[in-house]
Amino acid sequence: IERSRREANALARLEHPAIARSYSSGIEHRGEFPLPYIVMERIDDARSIVDWSRAPGRTHAATALTFAAVCDGMQHGHNRGVIHRDLKPSNILVDGADRPRIIDFGVARLVSGDGDFELETVVGALIGTPAYMAPEQFELPSAEVDARADIHAVGLILYESLLGRRAYEITRERAFDARRIVRESDPPVPHRVDSHIPVDLSAIVMKAIAKDRARRYPSMRALADDLRAFAEGRAVSARVETRLERFARLLRRNPVPSAALVIAIVSLVVAVVLSTSALAAAKRRSSAAELVLAMVAASEGSGREALTALGRLEA
Repeated sequence: IERSRREANALARLEHPAIARSYSSGIEHRGEFPLPYIVMERIDDARSIVDWSRAPGRTHAATALTFAAVCDGMQHGHNRGVIHRDLKPSNILVDGADRPRIIDFGVARLVSGDGDFELETVVGALIGTPAYMAPEQFELPSAEVDARADIHAVGLILYESLLGRRAYEITRERAFDARRIVRESDPPVPHRVDSHIPVDLSAIVMKAIAKDRARRYPSMRALADDLRAFAEGRAVSARVETRLERFARLLRRNPVPSAALVIAIVSLVVAVVLSTSALAAAKRRSSAAELVLAMVAASEGSGREALTALGRLEA
């Protein structure tokens, strides 16, 4: 009942295209048993976001844009004092029109208008799904866990969407050891596991799942901005580009002006090469002429003129 009440309270604060809409909620009494209920919108042809992302033909750009929409929804929630705390693939569904919906706010943390957190029903209990929890969710009091835990979870879900496996394999049998696994294990960098994954997208993932929350994106909006920058072929904040990479990106984003620039550069290089070759050829002809003069002078017995011609040849 408490979980249902919490979810209803969270959903009452939210209205966003990326969050499943709640129409009504309450408690129905059947005999001695109270049955809480929430009436929510139907999500047709729903799939988890990981299953959707790994469908044949799905591009990395499309995946990035869908995750950006999820970030928009969670930014809306964070702005209204709702921290989900249990984001995982089964709680982010994508419908038949490729639109994501965030569901299940049953363990969400609500922040009141004055910034104070509502009290937990169970003090000291782990809240969330271990394989998708941030390190601080294992280590800090619940009141100190902020929105960056949701950013970490989205990064882990994106990691799984790209590679088809979790960053942290925490089975039911290993749940007791989840804290150590999350704190001490270092997930492989995605593009080093699969070379088809773009370096920029890989960098976005690794920034989102940084163990130190101060090194993650500061907000869902910042993460969404980087995901859209990647999808649009722009530079991302998650890593610093080399000069060569910046030049290559310029060529990709501006093909017509860039083609003209390349032609101009190639023309200049060709002109320099031809000029250098012509100069070298002229120098060779001059040297040959001086050699002939030296030979003629020597044959006529003019040693002084022969030495002068040879001197010019050496110069």
